[in-house]
Amino acid sequence: MAHFRKLQVLHISALALCLSTAWLSSCSDDDETPADKSERSVPSSPALAQSFSPDDGSPKLSANANAALYGLLQKIDPSKALDISNQNITPKEYAEIKDFTDNLTKGIDDEEQIFKTAFEWVSTNVKPSYYDYCDNDPYPVFTERLAVCQGYSNLLAVMLYSQGIPVFNANGMYNPIGGHAWNYAYVKGRWLVADATFHQYFTASAVTTYKHLEPYTTTITFFEDEQFVYDFRDSQLNVCRVKHGNTRLTVPFSAGGYQITSFNPQSELPESIKEIYIGTNIKTLGEAFLGMLQFAPNVSAVYVDENNAALEGYGGVVYKKNGSKRDIYFIPPHIESIKLLPMERVEKNTIYNCKHVRAIVFPTGVKTIENYAVENCPSLETVYVPVETEIEPEAFYRCGTNFEIVRGDFTGIPRVTL
Repeated sequence: MAHFRKLQVLHISALALCLSTAWLSSCSDDDETPADKSERSVPSSPALAQSFSPDDGSPKLSANANAALYGLLQKIDPSKALDISNQNITPKEYAEIKDFTDNLTKGIDDEEQIFKTAFEWVSTNVKPSYYDYCDNDPYPVFTERLAVCQGYSNLLAVMLYSQGIPVFNANGMYNPIGGHAWNYAYVKGRWLVADATFHQYFTASAVTTYKHLEPYTTTITFFEDEQFVYDFRDSQLNVCRVKHGNTRLTVPFSAGGYQITSFNPQSELPESIKEIYIGTNIKTLGEAFLGMLQFAPNVSAVYVDENNAALEGYGGVVYKKNGSKRDIYFIPPHIESIKLLPMERVEKNTIYNCKHVRAIVFPTGVKTIENYAVENCPSLETVYVPVETEIEPEAFYRCGTNFEIVRGDFTGIPRVTL
């Protein structure tokens, strides 16, 4: 059981906290500024403001996912889509599919007719799977003639690629049915949207004709510069890879003439990166922020420009704005201290699996810390809780046995720095 030390006072000054807790930050003049003002996002000093990418005037992608993706397609060389490295297929398997497709399209010189022939074969010869499992890699689909939508799109991609036609997969929603996979192919100077599962294809520029399809991600990257690679993810222009970086990483404002609105890396960030600075353009860190949780293990703080309309930074933690409410959105994996924004209830799994966190400050205004609100934080040493706050029995679950709960009024506590 955790050791409780209750301080029978209603107010604990920042200075007293500094004196009584050696590993907290020293109380500089800046630290004495109330934390709920000084730590919200990053203080707008000229030096810190320079850490954010400035608005360069680039427009956002369309809010319509189809129009957004088509806008990006107009910016790239179609040959960029001559790549099936994302497909799980051996050279021998590919050679067999290519040989079959060569014979299937033998004597056809027109590229559009080659596309139609391959598309028709996949649509009519592959049957939908109604079982719990089938192998949707291209070769098993080719040999078994059985697949769900992903298998249809994988096989069509390989067949078109074998004929020199640029092609990539898209994943998203078939409204109102549910999750779906389909292809984009570049044929005779135009992009086509090919849905082999439902035996339909459309001209990509006519976005209203396939509005039932809503692309979330693609297997193609769109832009690349010296430091970053960009893709289409969660229907946004996204930073998917960071090639190198120093301690502080500034997320860029735009690429290819469009605003970057997502930072959701899909490969591990360079080990040197400890802090990330997000400007006014970023509105998402990804669905369930899986990229940041998995691929940013050394990041200890994420700071957000105070003018960002969707996100807010506070003490290195990112919150999502919801009117006047602030919901915790992302806690960096290597953060060592957390001071929460005021909230009435700290709900289950608010702070979860933060293996490096040593101190947590719950501000005045928190009425209840629910069971499992803080879970699997084995390095936890000290928790600061207002006097009036109710702590449910399992509020701190799997957090070791030696952390200390300090009771008091922490409205004016400065930032906790370890």
